[in-house]
Amino acid sequence: MPETQLLIDNDLEYGSISIGETKITASNSFIYIPAKLHLHPIKPAQHFNIDEIECSLLLNNSEISNSTKKLCYNSINHSHDLDILFKFIIPDNNIKKIEDKRKGGDVELGLNLNFYLDLLSIQGSKIKGKKTSPARLYLNIFRSQWEDIILPAFGYSQKKANSILFRTWKFLKKNWSAIFQLAHDTWDVVKVFLKF
Repeated sequence: MPETQLLIDNDLEYGSISIGETKITASNSFIYIPAKLHLHPIKPAQHFNIDEIECSLLLNNSEISNSTKKLCYNSINHSHDLDILFKFIIPDNNIKKIEDKRKGGDVELGLNLNFYLDLLSIQGSKIKGKKTSPARLYLNIFRSQWEDIILPAFGYSQKKANSILFRTWKFLKKNWSAIFQLAHDTWDVVKVFLKF
């Protein structure tokens, strides 16, 4: 399970995030990536609000989709563990890019996250719109999960396509002489017809 610390200015830790790779799902043109946030006050007397998270899904370090997650999360009034779900739209051309990259194996993607916080001190004063240090995680989706669960949700099925091709080839091989004879007979009829 990929996990990384969440930092402000590259040194002030306010929590961590982990991704449930085996629970990644898809529906229509969307892929859903579940995550768990574990958050804690930055100082004993300081809490924070998370306003939003900017998310980028990466292939070969290039963005293939992005999403913004609005949270309005207040660390004073909520538990310190928070389940969230990132939702990315993946067009057909990006499915093709992923397929070209994985070459029949596992899928390797990156996830780049930026959090926007309001820092709250014990007196209630704020530092508005504090952007945290980017968090980067690397995801590995197993071939079986990609081909059996995610690709079919996008309208693709590698195994089904392979099975159809195999059955078609088997049928053609078994019935080749009959198919050839039918084509030959049909051509003879067409030639007679054309003479009229």
